Amino acid sequence: MKTVLAYVIVVVSSQFCLTVGMLAGIPLAFLLAWVPERFGAPLRTFLGGIVASVLTVGFAYLIFKWLVGSDSFGMFPFLAATLPLSIPIYNDYQKGRLLSDTQDEAPSARVAAYMAPTTSAMKAVVLGEIAGIVVAAILFL
Repeated sequence: MKTVLAYVIVVVSSQFCLTVGMLAGIPLAFLLAWVPERFGAPLRTFLGGIVASVLTVGFAYLIFKWLVGSDSFGMFPFLAATLPLSIPIYNDYQKGRLLSDTQDEAPSARVAAYMAPTTSAMKAVVLGEIAGIVVAAILFL
């Protein structure tokens, strides 16, 4: 019964953990405020994606450790923590593609240059979230 409860908590809370993880990346944004926007926005969102994914899997690890036992975290709890993240990652990917298409159709080079940090940041957040899942797999499995 404790295992089912742990799975339910992890699946339901993984979306919330991803959001909290992105908010935890805000201090990174302040630390990297001196970096020019063209390079800083993608770097900050990439690091924020890593923090968010690792925090989500870390939360699942703690839930299983506390509710079920110290040796209970394995492949299935890891999948229960990361599979719900596929929807936000896909949505971020779609937003990045849409911004990229919009940037390509911009009426002037000035508008396209203004949109460049946002477009690359959307692509970087997807890469950061995927890299965070890989880092979490290395750390927790």
